[in-house]
Amino acid sequence: MKRIGLDLRLCGSRHAGLGRYSANLALRLPFLVPADYQLVYFFADKTQLAELVAQLGTLPLAAGQSAAAVWQKIEIVYAPIDHYSLAEQTQLPRIFRQAHLDLLHVPHFNAPYFWGGSKLVLTIHDLLWHEKKGMGVTTLPAWQYWLKYRAYLFLVDHVVARAQAIITVSQTAKKTITRFYPRAASKIKVIYNGVKPQVKPNVVAQEDAPLLYVGSLYPHKNLEVVLRALAREPHLRLQIVSARDAFAEKIEARVREMKLTSRVEFLGKVSDQRLTELYSRAKALVQPSFSEGFGLTGVEALQLGTPVIASNIAVFHEVYGEAAVFFEPESIVDFLTAVKKSTKLRASATWQRLAAQTAGRYNWDEMAQATLAVYAKVLS
Repeated sequence: MKRIGLDLRLCGSRHAGLGRYSANLALRLPFLVPADYQLVYFFADKTQLAELVAQLGTLPLAAGQSAAAVWQKIEIVYAPIDHYSLAEQTQLPRIFRQAHLDLLHVPHFNAPYFWGGSKLVLTIHDLLWHEKKGMGVTTLPAWQYWLKYRAYLFLVDHVVARAQAIITVSQTAKKTITRFYPRAASKIKVIYNGVKPQVKPNVVAQEDAPLLYVGSLYPHKNLEVVLRALAREPHLRLQIVSARDAFAEKIEARVREMKLTSRVEFLGKVSDQRLTELYSRAKALVQPSFSEGFGLTGVEALQLGTPVIASNIAVFHEVYGEAAVFFEPESIVDFLTAVKKSTKLRASATWQRLAAQTAGRYNWDEMAQATLAVYAKVLS
């Protein structure tokens, strides 16, 4: 019996794209693994498990399959240890070792430095902090930030060398990882994210509909260009879906400073159903980021026939192809031109087909199957 561990401490809606990736992998693996595999799931708390179990009913099952029966085959271990903490490095390895694993998959770069109990698979979504560093990207005091940054580099250098396989989510991300770690190139496998099939709600985007942004509010997300565009064009509005944190507070302060409070609405975290409605009602989804590993929210928007306005960076061209409207991420004029172009897309049957085809390339079932193939190769 091969024991496969999956670190799900960052699983679930409160962990944004990484949480969505982890959840969709965890939901699908039990229906795919061969009989001689035992899955061991490590959760930080019972809330994560409850959220995952609630999603079982959304999976399409084959004839004779029972979600509950399949789920009972999984061994659950609680590891209430915060990510990026000292305990993650000192206490978590012991919890993993007690599970007697043949393979551990950590769907992030934060595998414990002292883990050596089994084969290791990582998913590295991006190396953003290798490329974007300095006091402009943190809310920590300088001494604390630089100490933490050096620890981050030390850890990633080690786990990249230690891992038997590294999964990443785009060819662009693979090129970035290879640039920093050329010796890892042969063990990197690109497996794209997926998108959950959504039934488009019976709503229509009005002419004065707001733009929509979904995601974190780190400085590299470049919300500044959108706010400056709103300041120039008083007819534009913006809705922001994002968790509350220090960076959200900075954006809120910037909105007040620019006197845009009547036209920028902070919605916090929302349910998947509510997010689907927001996508469908929006003028367009904006993706102004300077750097990304994939761009999942844009795919979700395209699936619902919502235009995507994306910064002119390589990964968005790779993922969205011809379906998005691109702009130079530092140009307000270019952004406003892209907004005008995007307003014509909803009425275009040709573009609607293109958007559906583009979103259709990304499938969580295929992601899980390809990930399982990585496990098999490593174990062989």
